Amino acid sequence: ARQATVAAAPPTDSQLSVADTTTGLHALVGMFAARRVREQTGVGQHADVAMVDAFLVCDDHAHWAFEGIERPLLGGEIWEAPGGPVIVMGEFKWVWKCAHEILGLVDPTPPGADLDTKISMRRAAWADYLKGFPDRSAMLAALDRANLAWGDVKSPAEALSSPTLAHRGSVVQVDDRIGGTRPVIASPYRFTRAENRVRGPAPLRGEHNDEVLREWIDLAPAEIASLREAGVLLEEREEG
Repeated sequence: ARQATVAAAPPTDSQLSVADTTTGLHALVGMFAARRVREQTGVGQHADVAMVDAFLVCDDHAHWAFEGIERPLLGGEIWEAPGGPVIVMGEFKWVWKCAHEILGLVDPTPPGADLDTKISMRRAAWADYLKGFPDRSAMLAALDRANLAWGDVKSPAEALSSPTLAHRGSVVQVDDRIGGTRPVIASPYRFTRAENRVRGPAPLRGEHNDEVLREWIDLAPAEIASLREAGVLLEEREEG
């Protein structure tokens, strides 16, 4: 039932760096695995991690595609409600069952209605039900009574002002390199015996050329200067 609804929706960008993030995480696991092999065998190796592989291995829909099944979207749906949109988790069949049996929402479908008619009429009835509450607290109380998982839908700006982020110190200010500061998101890791923090802004291009060439491949200052004079080293200078 939901397959037809989902299939009819146009493709959209997730607005999340899914492929970038999962590839980085899998690459880290690959490096740890290669290091473990080196510890056991004394042999190092290259680790090849492709974004397409990392993306698909984390895509639940891909596993259904192997079987030729167009899997319906089983996650939550966002509905208009008093005080702003709300996401209600679960396939709509389950949501309707809870709404009908627990909340007493009357089934609007006529006897003998076909499946598509039942789906569309029940979805419309559910949408009207949510919008019909006098305020958000009453609507959320009904969702809780039906034992339905829900969540507030926030804009990025609203999410960044979350009290939880303030408590965790998740938004930090860094030098913007033009005389002020700018906010960035701290890494999500918190440790009990170590400090994890943002140490500064992203480096300028070539900012650490000397340090890298000197410490990693033992170039002398004169050799680095020669590369710079020859235009080999690309560098961006900080203004002011």
